[in-house]
Amino acid sequence: MREGVLAIEGSVIADLTLPLPGDLKDLSKAASLISGIVEDRIPEMLNSVRSTTWDEGGTLGAFEFRRFTR
Repeated sequence: MREGVLAIEGSVIADLTLPLPGDLKDLSKAASLISGIVEDRIPEMLNSVRSTTWDEGGTLGAFEFRRFTR
């Protein structure tokens, strides 16, 4: 896990677009929207570095990172 997180350190989500409602006047209310987008992308990013960090030997084929909401 540590290696995967270190591998995505400094990564940029280039295609991040904010689907903000037109009547949003308080930036703090956008925090949950932004964090939700970022939380969706982190498992994708961790899985993208799989072969070079946390599963170099290809022995963890049954595992992947996923976001689960409660």
